[in-house]
Amino acid sequence: MKLFHIALTAVIVFCANAFAYNDNDGFYHNIQYVGVPNGLDGYVDRKGDERLDLRNIGLGSINGDIETIGATISIPINGGYNFSPVGSAGIYNSTLTGVQCVNTNCYNSATFNFSKPINDKNQAVNVDIRAKNIVFARLYWAGGLSNVWNMSQDFNAMKSRFFSDIQGFKNISFGTPSKYNGQYYHSLSANEADTRWYGAYTQRGMQFMYHASVDVTHIIRNMEGNPILNNATFNVGGIKTSLGYPQGIVMYRDGGWLGYRYGSSNRWNYGIAFAGHYGGWALVVVYDLKDDDKAKAKTVSIFDGLYILAPIHLGSKSIVDKEALVKFEGFYTPPQGNIKSSLTVFSFGAKKEVDSEDIQIKKGATFQSIGDGSLNKSGGQFNSTISKFGQYMDSSRKYNNQVDLDIYDISNYITNRQTSADIKLRARVQETSSGITLGERSNISFVAFATDAYIPNVCYEEDLFVKGKNDDDSKFKPVSTNANDKTVMRSGDILRTKLTIINNSNDNAEYLSIVAKTDVNAKYQQNSTYVKPYAGSGDGFSLGDKFDDSDTRALQKYSNGELTLFLGSGAKRGVGGLLDITKKAFIQYDLSLKGGLQPNVEYEATFKNDSIKFEIKNKRIKKCVDKKYYLTVFDMSTIKIANENFEKNGDSEKLYTQLAGKPFNAKIAYISSDLPIGSVPKGPDEPIKVKIDAVNSCPAGASILANNIAEVELNKDNGIINLQNILINNAYKAVSFRISYKDPYTKQYTAAECISDLFAIRPEKFVSYDGGSVKTTSNTSRISLIGGKTYPTMGIAAVYNADKIASNYAEKNLKTDTDHTDDKDKIQIVRFSPDLTPACQNAINSNVITNIQNMTTTVSFTNGIGTLKKVVGTTIGDFSYPDIGLASLYLKDSTFTAVDSSGDDCIKNSDSTTKVNGKIGCDIKGEIFLSFAPQSIAVRNLQISNFGSSNMTYVSNDSAMSSTAKFDINALLGDGNVANLYTRSCYAQQTSFTMGIDRIIPGYTDNNGETTDASTTDATTLARNLASAIREVIFFDNDAGSDTRKIAGSAANIGSYSVNATAFADTDATARVNIRFNFARTTNLAKNPFTVSSNTFTFNNISSSNSSILASAPGAAYVKPTAVSNATFYYGQVYAPTYTGPMSGFAGSIYYGIYCNRCNKAVYPLANTNVTMPQAGDNWVVNAAHRNNNQGTHGAFTNAATTTVTVANPINNGVERINLSSTSVGTDIVLMNASSWLIFDPSNAAATVNRFTVNFTSNDTNWGGQALNKNGTDVGVGNVVGTEGRNGRLNNIMDKSSKRIEW
Repeated sequence: MKLFHIALTAVIVFCANAFAYNDNDGFYHNIQYVGVPNGLDGYVDRKGDERLDLRNIGLGSINGDIETIGATISIPINGGYNFSPVGSAGIYNSTLTGVQCVNTNCYNSATFNFSKPINDKNQAVNVDIRAKNIVFARLYWAGGLSNVWNMSQDFNAMKSRFFSDIQGFKNISFGTPSKYNGQYYHSLSANEADTRWYGAYTQRGMQFMYHASVDVTHIIRNMEGNPILNNATFNVGGIKTSLGYPQGIVMYRDGGWLGYRYGSSNRWNYGIAFAGHYGGWALVVVYDLKDDDKAKAKTVSIFDGLYILAPIHLGSKSIVDKEALVKFEGFYTPPQGNIKSSLTVFSFGAKKEVDSEDIQIKKGATFQSIGDGSLNKSGGQFNSTISKFGQYMDSSRKYNNQVDLDIYDISNYITNRQTSADIKLRARVQETSSGITLGERSNISFVAFATDAYIPNVCYEEDLFVKGKNDDDSKFKPVSTNANDKTVMRSGDILRTKLTIINNSNDNAEYLSIVAKTDVNAKYQQNSTYVKPYAGSGDGFSLGDKFDDSDTRALQKYSNGELTLFLGSGAKRGVGGLLDITKKAFIQYDLSLKGGLQPNVEYEATFKNDSIKFEIKNKRIKKCVDKKYYLTVFDMSTIKIANENFEKNGDSEKLYTQLAGKPFNAKIAYISSDLPIGSVPKGPDEPIKVKIDAVNSCPAGASILANNIAEVELNKDNGIINLQNILINNAYKAVSFRISYKDPYTKQYTAAECISDLFAIRPEKFVSYDGGSVKTTSNTSRISLIGGKTYPTMGIAAVYNADKIASNYAEKNLKTDTDHTDDKDKIQIVRFSPDLTPACQNAINSNVITNIQNMTTTVSFTNGIGTLKKVVGTTIGDFSYPDIGLASLYLKDSTFTAVDSSGDDCIKNSDSTTKVNGKIGCDIKGEIFLSFAPQSIAVRNLQISNFGSSNMTYVSNDSAMSSTAKFDINALLGDGNVANLYTRSCYAQQTSFTMGIDRIIPGYTDNNGETTDASTTDATTLARNLASAIREVIFFDNDAGSDTRKIAGSAANIGSYSVNATAFADTDATARVNIRFNFARTTNLAKNPFTVSSNTFTFNNISSSNSSILASAPGAAYVKPTAVSNATFYYGQVYAPTYTGPMSGFAGSIYYGIYCNRCNKAVYPLANTNVTMPQAGDNWVVNAAHRNNNQGTHGAFTNAATTTVTVANPINNGVERINLSSTSVGTDIVLMNASSWLIFDPSNAAATVNRFTVNFTSNDTNWGGQALNKNGTDVGVGNVVGTEGRNGRLNNIMDKSSKRIEW
């Protein structure tokens, strides 16, 4: 102990070095270096630890009081709330004891037990103190912590460790009562200005104690449900503190270091001083009932901060005191009667076992000790108790681990007409006779003083008058003072107040100003005030001067709902004057009434009396005489028509979007201005009958209701009434409910006024409209139209109830919103989308689809019916669809319900008609399903050509020899363009046509032998010639598998064909068709050549087939091509003359010839040749253009078994060389099974073969016989024709013509 005593009395000298740093919470710390006598480096961190400041709580006098609760968050490990700091050996050990949290989370609660307020009649009043009555609330907390280190003497390392250990001391968790979950927690942080601390550290460890506070007035005043606080429980935690047993450190206190020691090495790096571990909180509230009948006037003052009373160094003295003086001023106690006063002291760190402290109050010239005689005895008040007026606030919590909160009744120490109070808080250190130094330690957090206050009796009298808002002043009438005959007025009517202010006290009221809180259920009428600032005691009410409120001469100012009056003798604008005892002031002003409660103007006085150093600010004054008025103000704004889900005040009153033609429900409710949130409307005190309708133009529009709503009565028992099955049979952008009520003042129904939230009545959807009626479409039931065709009256209708036109829908320019990319964000959409299969989309040029998708359209509605238009650039024209196929027109309009969508009164991005929480979709949408067919099917670009791309075609009945007609088939749009989607992968359909002849063929010889005379004008002849061509033309079928086939059952001369959809190419939507044709050929009638032009032909019966997808399309009128092409037809045969030759074999020729009987060889150049066929006559010439077997052959030779015919060379310019031989002499007829178009037999129309004769002779045979000349002389053997120069032999004469000899 002796060493300890030496350490305590060592002299410490401060070093001038000081350092400023921000801690981890951002707070500024001024750290000073203070060396420890044993050579350790020491650092001290202090902020305002010896100062208590007056807290500006912003209050003058109140009709209420101060209440305080608090709790510790830690208690001794051994003993808890019943811990006794005096051990069995008399060791004083409160600082040394180990502590733990009061519960697992280190939170602790406390419950208010409000004292009953005393009113101005000195009566205790049972009254609920609610959250809204709180005018000041502050939460205080403090903690003590220490930590043992073992560090090197590195300044930065120690500072960082110190800041780490104290981090978070500014934070706290504040739990307020909640009716839903018990407590609602607020995470709060003190400002740096509201924190104080005292700390120090060396390499051995640190100590830190602090005080912090935060204003919680707003939190408490706004607690849900405005709860009663008389017995409310609050819970607080998160306070920074240390737990467990304190460890020995070197500690700084009372200007010096404690606990350092010396050893043989002259230095020990550990200490034997101990810092207390504690933490706790206190909640201070001040309430104001603003009513002398409930609570008399009081003044409340609070000093807070941190004042450390912890003397420990005696020096040469045996006793040393440390004191804190607090002076409370600015109040004036009543001049007579009992005075009720209290003192609240909140402190930390005190030792219960050391009774060397005191709390004193100055009475007269001396300080007297304050105690309660039991828990807090004089000289031992800082003792870890939490008490109120000598009783534990919680009897189960007797010891609160160095947290001390005590409320003292100091009424006996306060006298009448007292204006100040001096409080002294003292702690002492002294040495006992046994040489032990005992030092008290108390860290004062706040001291609060409350006392009854004297309020001079400045009172008021008022006379009230009312008139209608449009009446002149002569119509003012007194407001009723009879509760059974209330004056009933309307919102907007005028209330006139004649106000008299009287000083009924025993003291003058100097610098008097009165604030009239006018705008409580009323509105001050500017520039209506008259002020007479001073009048005698016996004067009756009279008007003073009237100046505009802004006039510098005016003795009134109006601002923010308050009318300030400057009264008394000598008053001027901004400064009140003197109102002597019993003197008066007169004021008159007007208010415009608002609905709800009777106007309740409160008057607050500000005045002072310099002689007694007394000032009152904003004190509510009372009536001189308790005169009551009975005025009910009815305001239609208190009547609400709300949505069907409305149940209680605070629920959404908004009206939601509704569907035209569909009944809906709503509610009418009387919601008075004082109806608490969460309460069901109660209805007006006086019954009100209300008529309701709905309009789209306020206030004079005609009712739009399909059926009337029955009159309703709102009264005390019916504050909310259901309005069911409201029906509006049209669409409206903005609808309001309109009401009129039976005016209690005039007893007549008022003019109707619109009082509800605006809401929309929207159409159900968009549909197609055509021919004066609504057309419903679907994916399987589409409207059939023509692609590319203009539709000047393409109709869209906005409908309700499926097919009723919403005639009020009149959007003039419904078009696709280009400001947004996402459809859900677009406010309007008018867009076509082609319904294409994936195969179609992949096969065709993407530009085709893009062209459709980029088509700009708009719809202009009148009377609910819209006309679809197409926009090209800036030009708006009639609608046309740019192609064919299935398509859907998608329409959306979310602007029609803008009055609701902006406030979430409908479901955005939805067109749902099913209600969700009373709401339907904001959007009007529609999808119209369409099918666009081609306007027509066109045959175009006809070109004909000869067989095999040669320059001639044999007349033939066989498709193997034919000319070709090539042409294109396209589906055409209404504008004449090709339908790009009429392709095999998209929408092409099977098409059909009939190809025929509609012009005579010049020079054509029919099978009856008549040749067309192109020069004749004889109609009969021309008709007969045309009929022959039509009759004899042959149209051949194509091969199986071809896309173009002749229609089964069609005659040979009927060119009826069908073309498969697969013929239409994806690249250009064109079907390229080839048709083979020729003319009927008879075997026994040779014809002159003739030319057929492409203009010879025509096409009829063109159409596409009907399908479930597209309607059939008719044929376009056939247009003959301007680029004329021709095919030239020749009658041909394959021929061989009669041959005679040796049986051993000889050569011959097969001839391919064409017929020309005086034909125009300039036109038919193949006939313009001298190469005739032997033995065939002059009309047959060799066809030099016949060069291959494809043009026809002689076919197989049929001959006698003894005859052999072989082909020696291929066909060359119409001649084919053969070899003939036989095994015997004789004649053989060789048959040629030739191509049918090369068979000719003038005597046999049914011939199927050509034939020629071959005479086989012996190889050495000569002619024999005797020849006589004219004289009868024998001249020997004669010559046979053809044997000249051949020695009479018959060899090699097969090239001679065979002639008959006529005898």
